[in-house]
Amino acid sequence: MPLMRLLSLLTISSLIYLTSCKEDSEIPALTLQNIDQEIQSSIGAITITSTITFNRSLTAEDAVFYTTNPDEELGEIETIDDFTIRLTHTFNISEPHFLSIGTSITSRQGEPIAIDPIYLSTAPNGDYWRIEKSFGIAPNLEGIVPLVINNTTYLPGLNYDASYKMYALDMSSFALRESENLPIETNRWVGFQLGNNGYIGNCIREVNGNTSSCTSEYITYIWENEQWTANTDTIEGYGMFRRQFQTAYTYNNTAYIYSGSGYVYQYDPLAKKWNIIFINNIESGAPIAQVINDELYLGVTRNGYLAKVDAVTGDFIEQFQYPGEDIPDYNTIDVNSFVIGNDLYISHHLVDYKFNTLTKEWSVTAKAFGNMSNFFEHNGSIYQIGSVYNLDYEETAALARFYPKSE
Repeated sequence: MPLMRLLSLLTISSLIYLTSCKEDSEIPALTLQNIDQEIQSSIGAITITSTITFNRSLTAEDAVFYTTNPDEELGEIETIDDFTIRLTHTFNISEPHFLSIGTSITSRQGEPIAIDPIYLSTAPNGDYWRIEKSFGIAPNLEGIVPLVINNTTYLPGLNYDASYKMYALDMSSFALRESENLPIETNRWVGFQLGNNGYIGNCIREVNGNTSSCTSEYITYIWENEQWTANTDTIEGYGMFRRQFQTAYTYNNTAYIYSGSGYVYQYDPLAKKWNIIFINNIESGAPIAQVINDELYLGVTRNGYLAKVDAVTGDFIEQFQYPGEDIPDYNTIDVNSFVIGNDLYISHHLVDYKFNTLTKEWSVTAKAFGNMSNFFEHNGSIYQIGSVYNLDYEETAALARFYPKSE
């Protein structure tokens, strides 16, 4: 992902004015009282409005700077009252790209006022991602399976370089804390949740150390009451591999795993067993499995198709050509998907696509931030833990939220 770098600073001279001829000692230090930021998206454009209120009027020696990346002409500048200004800027979006908007203020006393920049990933169709919170920790995120239980999102393997820890993210405050360490040293999980229990699984590596294949024994770790328990199950059939080759999905309060070899397994939480429910010849090039209107979409296949099958029987119904020239292959781990209504979103490392299951049309959507976790849903919104470069050009883990085009 390209660096989100600050470009040339642009002074808003029309916002600088004198209020009265007072001595410096009579003018209090400038402080920020409130800031409201609103984003409106539409086809081909996105508008950002920032309303900023100070504790006093601006003077000729107060400076307000407005920066954008990509560098663009300044938008509308409005004085609301003696204490409030409003900055409005509309960006034309002709192709997907990352966008950062920064506002910096320096008072006449020379004290800077920090305002968090806005980081967006935009697309011409009006969809966008926004960074909601930056965490400042090592952002190795591939294969992380977020588990959303009540109002907490558990993140197995977030601090991958430090000891395979698990973090817990409070979805109300976005506060991050360390939780229990992972029971095994890997971040190549397949995971899901049923009720208030989280499940992550991985095959047992062969003794010879071959990282591409596993034995038929599969470990399902169960996260219940803030602790892990392990259960080992012997799997029949071929294809219970690591994260690149399989993905989990739920349907009718039941969990399934779709393997890259065409096997679909159903999990029995009472017996703690995996059972094959059907086998088809749809071999996945990248792990995607989502149920929409009782139909299961599988892929992307190695010959570049998205397949639709019956969610219960696995019977083939229809297939759709993947639009990208760079078809995800079976070694790809950074392929994820999510569903909003009748739309299936597929994220790949080059281009992200939206597939409407009613019109059967593909369109380009906003690119998810790089080095990402699996997507997860909370209170009707789609989130991911991804990486972004901060203003000091340091890569950091961050929480991003997806915003479909404003209706």
